[in-house]
Amino acid sequence: MAYTNNDILSFTQLFDGNPEAYGVTEVGEIVDGKAKSKSRLVYEKLSPAVIQRHLDGQISIGVAPIRNDGTCNFGAIDIDDYKYDLNDVIAAIEDFGMPLCPCYSKSKKLHIYIFFEDAVPAEDVQEILKWYASAFACGKKVEIFPKQSKAHSTQTFYSWINLPYFEANNPDNHRKLVTKAGVVSLGDAIPIMQSRRLTLKEHKRWIDEFQYKDAPPCILSGLLLRDVGPGQRNNWLFSAGVYLRL
Repeated sequence: MAYTNNDILSFTQLFDGNPEAYGVTEVGEIVDGKAKSKSRLVYEKLSPAVIQRHLDGQISIGVAPIRNDGTCNFGAIDIDDYKYDLNDVIAAIEDFGMPLCPCYSKSKKLHIYIFFEDAVPAEDVQEILKWYASAFACGKKVEIFPKQSKAHSTQTFYSWINLPYFEANNPDNHRKLVTKAGVVSLGDAIPIMQSRRLTLKEHKRWIDEFQYKDAPPCILSGLLLRDVGPGQRNNWLFSAGVYLRL
């Protein structure tokens, strides 16, 4: 389904990040499950016209979430090196109604986005995303955006993450919002992303009210993912049984 001008504007608003520059990535061949690429910075504000070029597949855009005042409108977990099944993460987000938006990356790993109604301090975004990363049993190599917790007057740009929906109308392109049923077109994804855009207070409340929030990380991830990997199931079932009886 072709996207509209309103989709372009909504996409630009959702991924409203650092205004000083944006990243451009030239995607190459995939080697050992990782897409080879070259990146560069363009020192200008990311406009809807540039976003349209991204959606059309002309240039692949990346955005740094942290802005000059140290706040963010969005953040992301970049799950690249993962020992479990990414489909379990996608299913957990959907089944538990988490206010997150999982999208395939260029290497068909996961970028999990979080959106905020109002700009919030980068440290708060990092805190929330670290909880989710631990809940999904992500390893030490997982990347959280924003990477920087504060803005600096002498810093001209910050770490960016590549945006989804490059070449949005190509049905063979997987860089899109993904559900248990498969990838979602941009026109259908926009209202989903907007519906999961909450205030900081609402995002924190969701975690605070989650039934298993205080479970040990290994128990929490097992409950969410339903599978803790070969050779660990019996130990997990014993530990979970002890925890749930407490």
